[in-house]
Amino acid sequence: LSVPVVDDALDEADETFGIALSNAVNGTLGVANATVTIIDNDAPPALSISGVSGLENDPNLAFVLTLSEASGLPASVSFSTMDGTATGDADYIPRSDIATIPPGATEFALTIPLIDDTEGESDETLRVQLTQPLNVSLSNSIATGKILDDDAPRMLAGSATLATSSTSTALTITWFSIADRTYTVESSEDLDQWLPLPGGTRVEGGAFTLPASEVPRRFLRVRDDPFP
Repeated sequence: LSVPVVDDALDEADETFGIALSNAVNGTLGVANATVTIIDNDAPPALSISGVSGLENDPNLAFVLTLSEASGLPASVSFSTMDGTATGDADYIPRSDIATIPPGATEFALTIPLIDDTEGESDETLRVQLTQPLNVSLSNSIATGKILDDDAPRMLAGSATLATSSTSTALTITWFSIADRTYTVESSEDLDQWLPLPGGTRVEGGAFTLPASEVPRRFLRVRDDPFP
């Protein structure tokens, strides 16, 4: 007695069905019922975690766990955060837990809460590590999250000075700067349209001097290059 079985590619639990015999002719039935088990032979899907970036005033960094294909079983993995250049409880809230992707789903958002501040600083990083996979294999086990600083450079009170002489006029602006950042010095006539000053693009350090011919008549600002 053969029963055709339909194959699929879904990782799932073993399955069963029953066979019942009846209406014997020229004989009697001994065992009339039997259970057949279909043993699943599909490999579990692969799980990957992708890196992510976000501004430090965002509520969370949202890492995404992705399955290579849907599974018929709940797929779970333990995760924990690790400091990079960011510090737990100062720049983000550390987490250690289990993430579970339900049957049929292929993605899970793993969120790490961020702690905002007003300090101009370098972008910072943290990592999420995956361990103890269940009903899934790991394509990669570590991903990096980047916290992008969104605080404007601080202008130092009284730091802009105007020097004049009989032959020239110069304006020197100084500001608080980050070592690995560059800045743009811009001018505007109406606070609406801002244009970079000649030589004022990608300025390193916290000082810029305008020659006499380029001293603007209205407004100046110093902009941190990564942000509008």
